[in-house]
Amino acid sequence: MIKRLSFILIFLLLQQSLAAQSLVDTPLITTSLSMNLAGKIDSITEWTLSVKVLEVGAALKVNSDSGNTIITVPDTSFTILEERAWKFDKQGRLSSRILRSTENKQGELKEAEADFLHYKNNRLLNTLTRKDGDLVDSSVYIYAAGKISRIEHYDDKKKYNGRKQFFQNKDRVLSTISNKNAALELIDMTKLWYDDKKELKEVTFHDQNQRWLKTHKIEIGSDSAGNKHVKIFEFAKPDTCTGMVSYLLNDAGNHLEDVNQDERGMVTSFKTSVFNDYNHCTGQTTFTGEKTEFTSTYEYDEHKNWTYRRIYRNGEPYTFVRRTIIYRN
Repeated sequence: MIKRLSFILIFLLLQQSLAAQSLVDTPLITTSLSMNLAGKIDSITEWTLSVKVLEVGAALKVNSDSGNTIITVPDTSFTILEERAWKFDKQGRLSSRILRSTENKQGELKEAEADFLHYKNNRLLNTLTRKDGDLVDSSVYIYAAGKISRIEHYDDKKKYNGRKQFFQNKDRVLSTISNKNAALELIDMTKLWYDDKKELKEVTFHDQNQRWLKTHKIEIGSDSAGNKHVKIFEFAKPDTCTGMVSYLLNDAGNHLEDVNQDERGMVTSFKTSVFNDYNHCTGQTTFTGEKTEFTSTYEYDEHKNWTYRRIYRNGEPYTFVRRTIIYRN
């Protein structure tokens, strides 16, 4: 949970390039799995199923839906891969997230990872993380003026393991994130720089002695269709760009296009995605080494939340996902 939270914070900063202060606002983690009626959902359980039969034959039924081919696979052709379960409280906040996976031929599910979140006074108070059923770490959230000021970390023996601290500049915008060990010695530091409109423009990374390691420079524009175009240039050498990541985002924040380039400007990976009216991905094509195309079709309940997703790889059944949603009265 510690490393994952750190990564999420930085990733969101660089990916969205929005007002960074929102990342340390009081987190109201609500039903956010592209669900309607958020706050009225008690739990969600998903089963990811592998398809053993990969060719359309007598056992498979083929029909079409709005021009998309749908292959119906009988239950006997499935092998369960994993189960994911989310539980929400009455305020729609995430209270637990559990991943169970299969480890043997019998397909028995065993807990692989689990996160538990606790709240107090409408704020996230602490989180606990388990792996293979055992506690691996926990975190406590400390607030100042309604914002997260630091996160205290503990190891699997509940022993203090260090902290992450958040500092604001004179404009009350997040400016520095530091990681410290159990002795409160600096491990590394990230600094954020903004333009006159308080939009994130640059992120610098530093070591335990606050020496510069690398810089990410951010440019935000738009294409002819009005989609947001975010470019992140990495400088691991002074005045020499060592790579670039580019995102094309629609109004809903969905990634329509992702591009990675190396220091020579050569494209190392390229991915395009298509979404339906419910912001669910219906197609994704990657061009890393070879072209790979994933397409998805969905079935929805009366609340327009999907309950069944069929995923095809290069036109063949790949994995299917069944989702059970329990609503509150």
